[in-house]
Amino acid sequence: MSALSWSRVADEAFGTAAPPPSRLQAVRDAAAIGLFIGLFFVLFQPFGTADTDAAYKIPLLLSFGAINGVLVLVNEWLHKPLRQNLLPQALQQPWLHLIFDLLLIAFGNFLYVHALCSFAYASFLSFAAFVGKTVLIGAFPILFALLFVRMRSLERSAPPTATSPSPPLICLQSSNGKECIRLAEQEIRWIASDKNYVLIGYLDNGTFKKHVLRNTLKAIEAQVTNTALRRCHRSYLVNTACIQHVAAHRDGLQLQLHDVPDVIPVSQRYAASIRALYSDVTA
Repeated sequence: MSALSWSRVADEAFGTAAPPPSRLQAVRDAAAIGLFIGLFFVLFQPFGTADTDAAYKIPLLLSFGAINGVLVLVNEWLHKPLRQNLLPQALQQPWLHLIFDLLLIAFGNFLYVHALCSFAYASFLSFAAFVGKTVLIGAFPILFALLFVRMRSLERSAPPTATSPSPPLICLQSSNGKECIRLAEQEIRWIASDKNYVLIGYLDNGTFKKHVLRNTLKAIEAQVTNTALRRCHRSYLVNTACIQHVAAHRDGLQLQLHDVPDVIPVSQRYAASIRALYSDVTA
């Protein structure tokens, strides 16, 4: 039931305190806290208020919210500034301020509750009990605020996660320029000629796929200059960065690529350039 700005106390405790609130913000905080406490009393009816006369119960319970809203403003505008000016620096600790705030709220509610019964049952023991109940009820939002702010503080202090830049995409265009397939270089495995079309073999999230594009292999070859895609046959371009195994063949060489079942032929014309790249060619 502590009418405190618990999040600010937690912020101060973890070194994340914001600038002091303005007067208008303090009034808004007081209204919000007062509404919360009024609803809390209506729902849970602590401190024996469940035995109140039913005709006056709801207004009386809601009045605790108004009282605690006023106590918030007293704490922010009077009590806390006095403590900051009068107490020595050694006592200017967030947890001590929290204790002083709890005592102020407990004392204010103690006076209000016992004023309703003309202080007939007021005593030091009843005040101590009131303080204990106030601390117990206020502990839940305080601990929640401390946990929330601590998690936020850890998130802020965590080093930023290094993100690798997205690989540049290669745009393979059709002959009429109306179609374009965009692929990262490492996704492309091979490109094969099929008359007036080319067949592009590539990986999409680990799945091997093929795409037909209307263009010639020569025109596509001109689009992939300065990449690892090389001509290895009059009908094939191959991604030399994806070659897993090179084997000799009577007509030249044969290539096995990573994650691709197809065997790509290398003609005698291009065999020397492939051999120069790979030394493990089977004789």
